[in-house]
Amino acid sequence: VRGFQDPDVAPDTCSVSAFAKGYGFMLMTDCVHSAAFFLMLKQIGAVGSALLKGIQSVAVVLLSAAFFCPQEEAQCLTSIKAVSVILVLSGTFLYASGSRNDGTHFGTSKDTKGEKDKNVLPSVEVESLLDN
Repeated sequence: VRGFQDPDVAPDTCSVSAFAKGYGFMLMTDCVHSAAFFLMLKQIGAVGSALLKGIQSVAVVLLSAAFFCPQEEAQCLTSIKAVSVILVLSGTFLYASGSRNDGTHFGTSKDTKGEKDKNVLPSVEVESLLDN
């Protein structure tokens, strides 16, 4: 199986067994990652998961710029990437600042009488319907 390595540094082929092992490891890792993400999605909901994915993207951009910029110019922090980081962080902080005074966030209800909370976001209402 041919790879993308520089032929002067490493051979440009690998055995089928080495390829199968690498592919199997990648498949197993992706399955564990997906399972963890969907468990988290069930616990904190779609909005919380999306916010965490945004923060994860910010971390990837900043860490790749810090560690891989000297080796590859495409990994460096550009003005477009910096604006994206600022937008994601601003949106996350804006959402977090929308918490109620009692410590709960919009979309959570402490009402136990069965009355509909007027502050519940539509996405949370849909999620609560799916849970029932």
